[in-house]
Amino acid sequence: MSNEDNSHKSQSRYYEGNDEQILCAWFHEVLGANPDACNLHQDLKSGILLCELVNKLSPGVVKKVNRSTMPFAQRENIHAFCEAAKSLGVKDINNFTADDLFEAKNMKQVVICLHALGQQAHLIPDYTGPCLGPHPESTQPGSNVPGSARKAVPHGGDSEDSADKEKKI
Repeated sequence: MSNEDNSHKSQSRYYEGNDEQILCAWFHEVLGANPDACNLHQDLKSGILLCELVNKLSPGVVKKVNRSTMPFAQRENIHAFCEAAKSLGVKDINNFTADDLFEAKNMKQVVICLHALGQQAHLIPDYTGPCLGPHPESTQPGSNVPGSARKAVPHGGDSEDSADKEKKI
């Protein structure tokens, strides 16, 4: 096996578990952070990890990350993340509001947004890290996107064994 084959294989990841566990594994891959899937609200509430995530995907997309523990500063971080996610191609229907996260009013929407961002990461120029799911353009009928398996991190739960998965990559 050539070095090129080895490097491609090491960049491909398959996460398994529920949506929150998949996100936590992706956060770990991208940031080295270890949010707790059972306590995602508390780990993301300050907005700091969210801002760090989008700045890793697209450096400088969030200009200022507030490190304050004051609620207003944390809400600013969340809002900055949501705007950055939108600028990176996450559709409004998949995005969330600061209250959805800060007040834990709709954590499912937060998870939806983060999964959409993880998939959208395939399209971010100069980003070469792990992504979630298939390339967004590869899901359109008749599309043949070169490199669409680039560091794809499909959602877990399918019945394929790892040998079959590696053949697809």
